[in-house]
Amino acid sequence: MSAEPKARGAFSPAVMIGIVLVGVFAFSAFMVLSAFAPELQSGNDARAHALSRSAIGYAGAVQLARATTGVDVKIGRITGDGDRAYSLVVLAPEYAVSTEELTAAEGAATLIVLPKWFAMPHPTRRDWVANAQAAPPEIVANIIDQIVPHVAVAQTEGETRPQLVFGFDDSVTAGPIQNLQTIKADTLIPVVTDAQGRIILGQVRPTEAMPLPIYVLSDPDFLNTQGIANIDTARAGMSILDLALDDREMIVFDVTMNGLGGSKSPLKMAFTPPFLGATLGFAIAALLLGWRAALRFGPSAAIGRAIALGKAALAENSAALIRLARREHKLGAGYARLTGMTAAEKAGAGRKDEAETAAFLDRVAEANGVDTSFTQLSAEAAAAKSSKEMLEAARKLHAWKEEIARATR
Repeated sequence: MSAEPKARGAFSPAVMIGIVLVGVFAFSAFMVLSAFAPELQSGNDARAHALSRSAIGYAGAVQLARATTGVDVKIGRITGDGDRAYSLVVLAPEYAVSTEELTAAEGAATLIVLPKWFAMPHPTRRDWVANAQAAPPEIVANIIDQIVPHVAVAQTEGETRPQLVFGFDDSVTAGPIQNLQTIKADTLIPVVTDAQGRIILGQVRPTEAMPLPIYVLSDPDFLNTQGIANIDTARAGMSILDLALDDREMIVFDVTMNGLGGSKSPLKMAFTPPFLGATLGFAIAALLLGWRAALRFGPSAAIGRAIALGKAALAENSAALIRLARREHKLGAGYARLTGMTAAEKAGAGRKDEAETAAFLDRVAEANGVDTSFTQLSAEAAAAKSSKEMLEAARKLHAWKEEIARATR
């Protein structure tokens, strides 16, 4: 008679393990990507910010600053980080900036680069621009109206090669600039001007609300991709950046005002030091628990009664109460009496009182060559001061009883 075929599950163990591993990996990847999603945005679009490689973007200026300034240059995705306290922060706002937004994003010194171009994304290349046109001066002025009240923005017609004047005798001639944009305001201190004295780079007069140095660059073509494509304009733009940098230790190109900032979420903190160690510890503990559950031997233990039945359960409960009360050492005298009575009965003695039983057992031990007397062992058990001493005395009494039983057979 052939044996019945062994029943098989719908999936093999290897398939189930693979499904579990894929699920764990997918969930972990989803959590990590959710935490770092803002930082993973490339930002390479047709806008004027430090991540854009388009004609009006500043990604080229970031690379050029890293190569020429000799200081660390980074992209700022979080406001209020410690690096800004000793850095030149470069802002490229696309909309009106309030004093609160400026305070949150500013650094030890701040350079605001005004926009100049309205540009549409290229129909086939999202990182290119098409149909760029100069923005109306009124719209540009409105962007920093709260920072520099009553600022006037002017744009020249056509293409010029402006000569930038740094102080009294230092000047740099830039490359071709289309529609050169300049600014003017009573609260602006000229720092860099063109040959006609129009402000290219101005410093906002310090106030109680804005005590740190704030510079405004009138024309973005000194730093954007289409401008620094010309070596003379690139040299002029880096000179302006060096002037604003002064002796600060870092340049931070901010992108939070362009909607590309990150956040200090609890989920992100779980995946960054110093909390990353705790997260990995929890993950390893979960993995070990899962592995232990998968390798469990045999079926689950049956659930027993809360209160067991029988004499053994009664004895165990009584012993547990004695242990809970820490009274084990008080049982020595009683255990000695019980041992003596049992040994005397096996030796053929009748029922006697405690003293007669002890004397009888001492005589039996002496007659059979047993060195230790019952009286001595009984005294040790009664004198026990701890559970350890009581246990040692009980062992000696039990061994003595067994020796007497063998000798009197």
